[in-house]
Amino acid sequence: MKISPRVAAIPESATMAISARAAELRAAGAEVISLAAGEPDFETPAPIAEAGIAAIRAGDTHYTAADGTAALRGAIAKAMARDHGLEYRASEVCVTAGTKSAIALCLLALVEEGDEVIVPAPYWVSYPPLVEMAGGVPRVVETTEDNGFVPTLAQLERTLAEPRVRGILVNSPSNPSGQVWPEERVHALVELCRKHDRWIVSDEIYTRIRYGETRPISPAECPGGRECTAVLNGLSKAFAMTGWRLGWVAGPSKMISAVKSVQSHTIGNPCTISQAAALAALSDEGNALVQVMVDAFRERCDWFVPALQALPGITLRPPEGAFYVFPGVAALCEAHGTDDIGLCKMLLDELQIATVPGTAFGTPGHVRLSFAASLDNLRTAVERLHAWLKR
Repeated sequence: MKISPRVAAIPESATMAISARAAELRAAGAEVISLAAGEPDFETPAPIAEAGIAAIRAGDTHYTAADGTAALRGAIAKAMARDHGLEYRASEVCVTAGTKSAIALCLLALVEEGDEVIVPAPYWVSYPPLVEMAGGVPRVVETTEDNGFVPTLAQLERTLAEPRVRGILVNSPSNPSGQVWPEERVHALVELCRKHDRWIVSDEIYTRIRYGETRPISPAECPGGRECTAVLNGLSKAFAMTGWRLGWVAGPSKMISAVKSVQSHTIGNPCTISQAAALAALSDEGNALVQVMVDAFRERCDWFVPALQALPGITLRPPEGAFYVFPGVAALCEAHGTDDIGLCKMLLDELQIATVPGTAFGTPGHVRLSFAASLDNLRTAVERLHAWLKR
């Protein structure tokens, strides 16, 4: 059976490959500390889980509308207004099977064969493959730690004016860097997209997990931004609901109609049981549960960042959101005669610490470390690193 060349060219997810290798080591008896996880280490809060269980017991297990129940779409619109000041009607929301699905659906709805889509690096590992599966071409724009891993104004002005470019993927706070786009840069982005008739797919899955004074600004908040932006979010990260697969996209009616149409011919509708749990998550009670987890992430971040900054051969810009750090390790790589991929392999095989190389995110010379792990595990990991670096 011949596989489509478009799909055959898609690489294996680096994070999945590392998780598989870590599982092999654990099965062999190694005490592996995973700092590669892209999900919270918390369980789904009980009131939310119970709402899903109640739906099963009530027989609420049938199809819903392709774009989700009216009740949930209304709750999402209300939550977006409450939490982010974004005003949408329920009809301008489409519930999806996770935010990854929302990204794929938006790209299928917006990208024509050969269109270029700007993907700032470092990027989430799935962005380029998702663009390619939609028939587009990722137009990677490299950023630097000094610039906060955000494209400069000059880069945006140049690339958004290119004739084959049709849109841009934005992720703020970012996976893997944890950085937030400055407000003035977001406003400039919207102005440029309006000028050149470009669209924005804004992945805001980490917007509830933030530290310090910097509030992530959605492009849809800017004057004229609502008309050119698809706002994506979900429950996986902030609510510890990765396995429930529940996300959404909000945007202009015409785009939402297209997304709904694509979804109706692919997954049909989001999981009915997960939609019931989502209603509980987006309630005022559910909203309060998020802060408990965010406070725990902040405590870990406050310990982990200075501990890593004290290690030789590492540069690190503190994250402003999400639950990752993205230190520069070029000096470490040079000292050990390897690159970031080889370094991550060494850390796993020699120290039993699972990490993800920056190359997987389009930014070699860095590694991604997740602090979605207990403080005890973070301390043990730093102790192992410290001892290894002293050899």
